[in-house]
Formats: sequence, C-alpha cells, structure tokens
Amino acid sequence: MKKTYGKIAMIFFCFTITSSYGQWSFFASLGVSLNDVMFISKDTGMCSYNWYVPISNPQHPQGGGAFSEVKKTNNGTQIWSSVYYANDYNGGGVMSYNISAVRSKHTFYHVSSWHQYLTVSTTTNGGSTWKSNNLSTLAFYDFSVPDTAHWFLLRGNGTTKHYICKYHNGIMTNNLDSFSLQRPKFMFFPDSLTGYIAASTSQNTNTHLILKSTSGGTNWTTVFSDTLLSLRRMFFPSTNIGYVACASGKVIKTTDGGANWQYLTTGFNNNLNSIYFINDSTGFIAGDAGLIIRTSNGGMTWSMDNTGVTSSFSKIFFVNDSIGFALTGSTLYKINLASLIGINELQFAEKKHNLEIFPNPTQGNCYLKTPIEFLNDENLILNIYNSFGSIVQQINIKTNQEIIINLEKEPKGIYHITIGNNKKIYTGRIINL
Repeated sequence: MKKTYGKIAMIFFCFTITSSYGQWSFFASLGVSLNDVMFISKDTGMCSYNWYVPISNPQHPQGGGAFSEVKKTNNGTQIWSSVYYANDYNGGGVMSYNISAVRSKHTFYHVSSWHQYLTVSTTTNGGSTWKSNNLSTLAFYDFSVPDTAHWFLLRGNGTTKHYICKYHNGIMTNNLDSFSLQRPKFMFFPDSLTGYIAASTSQNTNTHLILKSTSGGTNWTTVFSDTLLSLRRMFFPSTNIGYVACASGKVIKTTDGGANWQYLTTGFNNNLNSIYFINDSTGFIAGDAGLIIRTSNGGMTWSMDNTGVTSSFSKIFFVNDSIGFALTGSTLYKINLASLIGINELQFAEKKHNLEIFPNPTQGNCYLKTPIEFLNDENLILNIYNSFGSIVQQINIKTNQEIIINLEKEPKGIYHITIGNNKKIYTGRIINL
C-alpha cells in the first residue's frame, strides 16, 4: 500500500560485529520495538512493527491513526527498505503480528489485520509483490509454516471459540473447528500432517496441555497434561522428537511423538520464551533477563551462552547450522557457531600441531597416541568439542599413552580435539559416522 503523509519517523541504527564463540554479539538496533523479525540467510531478512499516532495530533492532516510496516534488508542490516505498509486513520484497526519463513527458502509470510480481516500475505520476490489470503474477524494466536506449500493459522474470538485455518497446496480451508474443551495458545507443525498445540482449559487458564493432530489439523487428541507447568513455546525438529520451553526454566521432551515425555533439568529458573533446534539433539532456548542456553546432547545437559543482555529475549532462530539470531525489543543479536575453530586456530597459530587419529572417519571408536613432546608432562587434559563448541568429553591423560576415544553415544558429525600446555597445543579433527 502507498505511504501517506503523517507517517511517524522511524530511525534504523544498523551495525554489525563479528561474533566470537559462545557469545551473542550485538548485530542491529532497529530503533523501534519490533513485533517480529525473520532472516533466511546471514544478510537477508524482514522485520515488522506497529505504531500509533493520537487522533488529536495537530501535525497529522487526518488527525492520527494506527500504522504497521514491514521492512527488509539484503545486506546484513546496513540498509532497510519498506516492502509493506498499512494505515487506518480512524483508530486502531491495523496490526502486524508475525513474520515467518521456511529455513533456506526465499519465501516470507506476514500475518496482519486490517479492520475486520486477518490477512496472511506471501512474497517470493523479497517483498516486491505480495499474495494475500483474507480471513474473517477473529483474534490471532499463532502461525506455523512447515514448507512453502502449507501453512496453518491459529485464531479465535478472544474467549471460547478457536479455529485452525489451513493453506494446503493453493487451497484455503478457513475454519477447522475442533476445540470444544481446550483453549489453544500456540502451535507447531513439523510437516503438513503432524501438528502440536499447547492449550489451557476454562477450569485451568495455565497453558498445561499439549494436543496432537496427524490429520493436518482436522482432529486433535491430548498427549500431555501437567497442571503444574506453564508451557510457553515448542519446537519439533522432526515429527516425533520435540521440545517445549516452559516458565521457571523447565523443559519437557518427547522422542515418540508425544506418547511419553521427559522432564529435563536446565539449571536455570528464568521464564523461557523461545526455542529453536538445529537438529534432533542440538538446540537453543532464549528467555528472560538475557538468558540463552544451549544443549548438544538432546537436553541431557545445558550451558549458558554469554549475551551481555539483561532484557528479555522474545525470539531465537537459526538460518542454517551456524548462523543464529535472537531478538529483544528493538535489538537483534547474532552468533556464528562456525567461528569456534577459526578463533582457536588463530589463537594458537604458532603453537598448534596436528594429532594422528585412526581410524578417521570412525563409527564410534578411534585411537590417538600422546605426542612425544609431552613425555614429561603429567597433567595433560584432552578436550573433545562438538561442531557447536561445547565440550562433550574431557579426559585426563598420561604421557605416551594410547588413548581410546569413544563417540558411540555422540551424534554424527565433526568433533575437534585439543591436547596441550601453555607452550604448545596439538589439535585434531574426527568425523563420526
């Protein structure tokens, strides 16, 4: 829609800083509190926000009103340009809710409202054109897009009635009403048929239920209930493996499609607001008071990342296996997990030597021999890092010892090894098949 006079000025301050391992670095301050943000690569993303000018504003020719806008960047936040704009000079009938995308796909989805309609707008060309699907007047709750041919929208009348709207290969189904006893709050569809919804009831307003559908949202069954938990966000990296972030630092997990659930210990008490898993076992959760925690072993253990932030994170996501973003208010933070090895190798450039490891690649067990230069060192420690920088094993070794490294219980992937002292360090890499 065409921009009109009276739009409030929004200043976007954009800077980039290269991240270091284990630390989320300041990436961009967007000058206004965002409703949502999504990137599909390290440089290409969109953000949405709303603002309101009082009706009595004398500087506005029509007295004020409500406004919403979507901006995009193609160069890592250096330049943002408007790709979607809406206004309502009569009051507050315009609102932007959600920006979504399918990982590694050049398709963005924008969920907004215009007077009596909820609208899902889709662009495949960076916002130059949008295709819109208008829905009837109802409250927005959540949006989930498993692939570029399907999306699901959860909405309601604000009290007791809830609906699933489904887009399936070009066909819209406006109302899939399957909720008579539950009050859905948020959802996640890992594929076009399998979906999960977190819900409350009229008797217990705490979000304590999880419902599951295997029919593309048509029918739902309850697969989890715990009135002592307050569920806040969920992520399913596959149809059967899923994690749910809760209030007070609690996390639950299923590996069998919701038939059974594990209670995981994070060691933190913050409310957990957003969750993203890169694969079945490696994931990140963002929460209140600047907390970001990570796991590389399916939630068995968690470690805290350094953010330097005291405000609460509202969203965390990754565009690939290395580049991640986290949003708090108007500020976006970024991490590059692949920087771990580069930093270590730079730090020890004059000290490192290569370890001989065999067999390599391995299917679980491999061997290495302590370098002869460490013959008189009695307190050497061998560290094994996964590709995301977490230490998965630490072994005290003796000089001239043949060491057995067992990766049978570790996920497949690349692992890095260090043995050294303050004068010399040996490094190696293992490919675990």
